[in-house]
Amino acid sequence: GHYWYAANLGAHGLEKGVLASLSNASNMKKYVDKAVEIDPAFPSSYMYLGFAYQAKGQFVEGIQYHEKGISIFPHSYWIADLGRAYAEAGRQADAVRIFGELTELSKRVYVSPLSFAILHQGLGDVENWRRMMQASFEERSGLLPYLKCASWHDPIRSDPFFQELVKKVGLP
Repeated sequence: GHYWYAANLGAHGLEKGVLASLSNASNMKKYVDKAVEIDPAFPSSYMYLGFAYQAKGQFVEGIQYHEKGISIFPHSYWIADLGRAYAEAGRQADAVRIFGELTELSKRVYVSPLSFAILHQGLGDVENWRRMMQASFEERSGLLPYLKCASWHDPIRSDPFFQELVKKVGLP
């Protein structure tokens, strides 16, 4: 139950935007810590805490939690978000390294275009972000319903392509 309570706090923050996340990260941490105590090998606990710290602009802490979660289960979305966190923290060389790792991973296993879109957004590459988001829409990515609440879209929400994509997905 602790993991899900923490995840729901995180989801609340995502639904209400970054400002709500600011007030919930500390509260969420105690529940994630309890979830980690119960099952330290459950990567989502670390990832959600990483998202919360990242949304607060506390990149050092967010990156540490992302790295821990990825060390347990290296999912492409999470790898991409780590790269985005590196870029937002000013660690461009690390973000580019992650882009290379994601590209290499895509030669062995499927990597959603949304993973690349997340990383392109962090790197400020708007044209490739648009291209990968369009590909994500065409393949009906399962994360598109989170367009309006996922914090990784915050810097690009005013982009006309983003606004149109929200409408195409059918979000209010």
